[in-house]
Amino acid sequence: MSSWVGLRHVYSVHRSVGRRVGHIAVVSLVALACSSMLDLLIQTATLCRPLWQYVGLSNAMSLLTDTIVFTGIAFTMLPLDMRLHSVEGQYLAKPTMTPAVTPLVYGARGMTNTVARLAPAVAQ
Repeated sequence: MSSWVGLRHVYSVHRSVGRRVGHIAVVSLVALACSSMLDLLIQTATLCRPLWQYVGLSNAMSLLTDTIVFTGIAFTMLPLDMRLHSVEGQYLAKPTMTPAVTPLVYGARGMTNTVARLAPAVAQ
């Protein structure tokens, strides 16, 4: 496929997606539901591991699921190779957030533990 034909195809897909914003929103919710369910299952299974492993495993699998489900449904009109390239690019970008977010999880966990320790004293 020449670059002009490919560019024209991407432009026509972009225009059709622009008219289907509601479809994209629903697909995003479906992908979120799938990845959240998997996230819950993985977190339940890995809860006894150290927090950084628990968060890392959970994020890696749920982000992959979200990316595959969203791209697979939202962009079915694209050729398979373009969808795979999109999944690859998105998946490489998303896990870079895990190391950035892990300290926040540690902080939230610490705050929760502190509140749980203080709660009996406040209740008295």
